Amino acid sequence: MVCAVYDRFCGKLAKGGVRRAAYEGPLDFAVRAGALETELSAEIEEITALYVQLRYAGAGEGPDRLTEAIKRFPRRR
Repeated sequence: MVCAVYDRFCGKLAKGGVRRAAYEGPLDFAVRAGALETELSAEIEEITALYVQLRYAGAGEGPDRLTEAIKRFPRRR
């Protein structure tokens, strides 16, 4: 479930022209996406941190907060 939610976030960025490469981890992608979408860099960092906590550390506030953050993330072009 967490991966599917994160994929939705990546899809929103892809619609704006920022596509995640197959070899690119979430942290590297966040750095590159934040540099390209500077007005959204704080949101990109927040969503990525939540995802990493849930996916890799098994910790965090649960998938609901990640889902809500992605819902608030603006749709791209």
